[in-house]
Amino acid sequence: MRYKSIVNSFQKLMLIIIIVLVSIAFYLNPVTSGVASLLLGSLLLFTLFREYYDIERNVLFITKGFERKAVNIRDIELINLVKVRDNILVELYGKEQKVVVKPKLTLEFIAHLKKVNPGIQIQNFNLADTMLNTA
Repeated sequence: MRYKSIVNSFQKLMLIIIIVLVSIAFYLNPVTSGVASLLLGSLLLFTLFREYYDIERNVLFITKGFERKAVNIRDIELINLVKVRDNILVELYGKEQKVVVKPKLTLEFIAHLKKVNPGIQIQNFNLADTMLNTA
């Protein structure tokens, strides 16, 4: 199952900056600067906004831009929920690794991980429950 990532305020700000810079480049010189800026801007936006999490059997695939990382869900020992501004980040702790993800459907994402590995301990679950139920 695929879980989409939250788009944070930094990503939104970068989107605006890239659109403004590409527009300026097109205005100044549409042929060379405009095309180059459009290609570079598209590449930056792709890496900035392409973030999602796939759970297939007992593996969590984390895709960020061109990077794809596989985490064995059975190796996850602890999930810690952290509030950053208005978002909930999910910290996954396992054997010698820590991964931070920000799924839109946080409760469903955690439930899916717990279904695969019932031994996962969860910290600050009440934080997510209260924040997500009041939103």
